[in-house]
Amino acid sequence: MARFRGIYPHTIDSKGRLSVPNRFRDALRAEETDQLVVTLGNNGCLAVYPKDAWLKAEEDVDNLPAGQAKDHFIRHFISPAQDVQLDKTGRILVPVQLRAEVGLDKDVLVVGTLNKFEIWDRDGYAKYLETSRDQARQLLETQNVRM
Repeated sequence: MARFRGIYPHTIDSKGRLSVPNRFRDALRAEETDQLVVTLGNNGCLAVYPKDAWLKAEEDVDNLPAGQAKDHFIRHFISPAQDVQLDKTGRILVPVQLRAEVGLDKDVLVVGTLNKFEIWDRDGYAKYLETSRDQARQLLETQNVRM
């Protein structure tokens, strides 16, 4: 399974294309895939999954108990998802409606988050880090995570 880590400053060009970081492209090549899925992420970013990882996530959601919470989740995170393809030069076309939804313009950060990567507005990511640092530290302390 492809793994993504690191933070890379990039730009989205005037046509909405984003060059995927080389390390992430290498991980995708190792999985022999150029098929990706872009959707709304948590906390104001876009999440980009390799197609196989996305299908597993959909399966997990499908197996959740029926109810209003599941319906809300599907409508907010599954329904907006769009298939994209890595082109020959390593770029993806970031769908305009998803860019608008999270306020992505030109300068972005591409952030690896293990089984997927995220696309953040640079200022938005800095604000997110400020507000979430204590929760991250708490997880290390309470869950015995080795770091």
